[in-house]
Amino acid sequence: MNSFIHQPFLKLSQMNRFEFGGNFNRWKWPFVGVTAAFFGSIYTLGYSQSSFLVHANNGEEPSTTTTSLGLRDLLQKLISGFVQGQKLTEKPPISPKDASAILRRNEKQVKLNNGVISYFESCSLASNNPSEDRNIECKFLSTNGLCFGVFDGHGGWQCAETVRTRLPLYLALSLLPKTELIALQKGSEIEVKQEEFLAVFGNEEVSNSDLSAEFTSKSAGYTLSQKQDVFHTGTKYLVKNLKEKVHEISGIPDSLSIAFTQLDDDICTEAIPVKVLDDAFLAGASGSCALVAYIEGQHLYVANTGETIITLYL
Repeated sequence: MNSFIHQPFLKLSQMNRFEFGGNFNRWKWPFVGVTAAFFGSIYTLGYSQSSFLVHANNGEEPSTTTTSLGLRDLLQKLISGFVQGQKLTEKPPISPKDASAILRRNEKQVKLNNGVISYFESCSLASNNPSEDRNIECKFLSTNGLCFGVFDGHGGWQCAETVRTRLPLYLALSLLPKTELIALQKGSEIEVKQEEFLAVFGNEEVSNSDLSAEFTSKSAGYTLSQKQDVFHTGTKYLVKNLKEKVHEISGIPDSLSIAFTQLDDDICTEAIPVKVLDDAFLAGASGSCALVAYIEGQHLYVANTGETIITLYL
């Protein structure tokens, strides 16, 4: 007969260790499961009335050094500590004054006194580094209209920066009358100087990437200007397209729409690699929303692409 059955009170050293190990391995997981279910049910049901008394081991009477912890709270602390590991020390909340200082760190106000606009304000708070968002405030010299733009980048800052530097000039050119478009075009060469069409407000300067070719590819790649000659993109070909479509443009909304769609097509086309991947590819791959408010005289026009939302206070 099995001595473990007939003599259950024998010491472990006198038992058949192999038989004990077999029985233990057989029942250990059911035991663990029942135990886990028991404590889990207590935690789920929230027996907050149950409590443990935790005493300091300092030789004093329990009544003077007793702290009562709810069973649910204790289990929650144990589980949180096991899952999350060592909990970092929580920083104290900042004061309203400090929070306001952080939110207004990049705030600016610029006085214009131009038509119906006396001044404008802007502020930004980056949620990542580098920030993916951009903005622009400028005046179109040919129409005396004011342009305010916000560009919300998605997978990086490259597309938002590209739109910020190029869209204002696209918009200014799209608003030119046919006579000025013809005068601007000289044979097969078109010289577009940004300073002749835009006046940028504030401290930020916009570089004309169409002409300066700041976006350059590495080694055997093409500069942006070279790619634009290959793909027929950029301001040079925008002027040609505008001159051909002048009879289809019936007003400012059409002009703004053409500028948006033309730049979108150009960015997507220029993203095609030529020998190597370059910055134009990053601009096309990252993506951005674009929101522009254009004010001319007493009229306000809003154009946007993407999910950007604008709030106007008139």
